[in-house]
Amino acid sequence: SERRIVALFQPIHDLLESKVSGVEALSRGPAGSGLEDAERLFSIAEKAGLVIPLERLCRRRSLEEAARAGWGRLVFINMSPAAAQDSDFLDGRLIREVLDLYLDPRQVVIEVTERTYADNQELFARVLGELRKEGFRVAVDDLGSGYSNLSALADIRPEFLKFDHLFTKDIHRNRIKQDLLGAILSFAMKMDTQVIAEGIESLDELEALRRLGVPLGQGFYLGRPGPIETIAA
Repeated sequence: SERRIVALFQPIHDLLESKVSGVEALSRGPAGSGLEDAERLFSIAEKAGLVIPLERLCRRRSLEEAARAGWGRLVFINMSPAAAQDSDFLDGRLIREVLDLYLDPRQVVIEVTERTYADNQELFARVLGELRKEGFRVAVDDLGSGYSNLSALADIRPEFLKFDHLFTKDIHRNRIKQDLLGAILSFAMKMDTQVIAEGIESLDELEALRRLGVPLGQGFYLGRPGPIETIAA
């Protein structure tokens, strides 16, 4: 009710041109509330039956901050299974919200996890299909985190495919991970999908990913979550 959600953003870098291509929007509770941690915030909201209004507020605050900063690049917004059943996604309110803030829906990327989509294929296929008609783009997150459904990926044909930090960790030392990533890049290319490496934490990992031809990446080595002004600058 007080709208005291803090919107933070982590940069997503073009690894080949060494520039920021977009940001992933993240949300935190107000300082000193005990709800700063996102997992705790959403866990308590779930127990209170407030996940949908909380996610609406987080989404709105992120978009407001992007608009206020005049951010003209990509903004990745996370969507949970609960959000997919929210009327915001079903009656055109999201597109109106984006346009009212003078943002372009083509710069907003709706991000779902691989498992979330696979467990709710019929629901997400319908919702994401409608969002695409309105100009939004789609990213599938957490590829390689322990669950894999390539048929689901082929069905959704995401514009972006993010592979998990467990895949990135020490990839410069692991030939099997490198070979698997090569296969993912080939698969993604055939779908006209851009691959994003998450969890980059060292120069060695970054250079290995560049050598393999990964186009985009994010992680603490490239930039920690912060106010969007620190990235826009």
